[in-house]
Amino acid sequence: MKVLFRLEAGFKVGLGHYIRCLAIAEILRNKHEATVILATSDSSRSLFDKWRKLGNVVSIPANSDDDECLLAIVEEQRPDVIVIDRLVEYRESLIRELNSIVPVVMIHGIGDAVFKTSAVIYPNAHMSGNLLSDARWVTGETRMFSGWDYVILNEIVIPHQNSAKPIHPPRRINLITGGSDPAGVLLKLMPILGEADLGIPVHGLIGSSYQDRMRLEDA
Repeated sequence: MKVLFRLEAGFKVGLGHYIRCLAIAEILRNKHEATVILATSDSSRSLFDKWRKLGNVVSIPANSDDDECLLAIVEEQRPDVIVIDRLVEYRESLIRELNSIVPVVMIHGIGDAVFKTSAVIYPNAHMSGNLLSDARWVTGETRMFSGWDYVILNEIVIPHQNSAKPIHPPRRINLITGGSDPAGVLLKLMPILGEADLGIPVHGLIGSSYQDRMRLEDA
């Protein structure tokens, strides 16, 4: 089986899309001997070195037509499945065309194009009542999966998922808003919790791609 992943990663969009697809790719490669291909822009970055140990990384050229490039990559690579993990509203006609060639699966897809895919996965953190109750999930052919069972964990977290024990009273609060936190949520939360005077220390956890470390330390 050959699986093509389409995603972006970096400061503007964060690393979450890449990390969760990498977790899926590792399982597909190591347990099912699948060929995993990543299609992304600026594919030469060292960020994708871990993926290169699993499979190929192909580049979407800068300033190119993303739709045409994706169709060309599908034509060249001939995957059995396409996984798209991007917060981008794709054209319905494109997804319909791709899905007529090979099944398309979206992770946290947005826009009406999601109803032209074979399946959509909404992790629990991104559930929307209006979206999940849309009648097209019943009347259409797209399968939708959501909830905690579809939260994608990477290999570092999995061994510890059942080992956490609540501590009473809590010794500190750890805030996690994504490794790169492109929306700056952590910077907004820290002053609010500081003013609340909770009586316990508050720590913000960030990743190596976080760009506002100095501002965060001053918050």
